[in-house]
Parts: sequence; structure tokens; C-alpha cells
Amino acid sequence: MGQYRLELLISSFPWWAPLFSILGITLGIWILKRYDFSYKKNFLLLVVLFIGAVVFAGWLIDVTGADNFWFKRGPMHRIMKRYIQENNIQNPMFNRQMRNNRMIQSN
Repeated sequence: MGQYRLELLISSFPWWAPLFSILGITLGIWILKRYDFSYKKNFLLLVVLFIGAVVFAGWLIDVTGADNFWFKRGPMHRIMKRYIQENNIQNPMFNRQMRNNRMIQSN
């Protein structure tokens, strides 16, 4: 049972997310090195603060519930709607929200 769940986790893991995050952090570090605003500062400290700011922003978005707002009503709404419909995900809250949006739009 454990082996099956591990294989399921590995097969469904969004591998693009860590790749984009590593690419973004690398690009941010390159920009810090390239421009002269950081030449008098400790570069390692700047890198640690940059990564810490990214982690803190992610945590803050999760704690405040902004991610749920974006998935249900914001810019991610259409993407999540298509994803849920293509994968036949049963989510009563999302379906209720979709019906409410259709009723509001039809008025």
C-alpha cells in the first residue's frame, strides 16, 4: 500500500513548480550580482534575505487565504474550472460557486 501511494505521489507531483522556483531564485541571485546596488552589502546575506522573503510571502498568502480567493474568484478561477472539469473532481464548494457565478452573470 505504501509503495502504491509513493508511486502515485511521484507520478502526480507538479515537477514544473520546483524547476520554476529554482530558475526564479537563480535569476534573482544573478540580478543581485549583476547590478551595483548590492556591491557594498554582504552578498550571502542578500541571498538569504531574498529566499526568506519568497518563503515568507508564500506563507503569508497561505495563512491569509488569498490562494483560496484566487482559485475561486480571482485570476486562477478559469484555470481551476477547466482543471476540475477535465479531471472529474467532485468539489461541491467549487460547483456551488460556479452556479452562483452563472446566476450573477445571467442577471
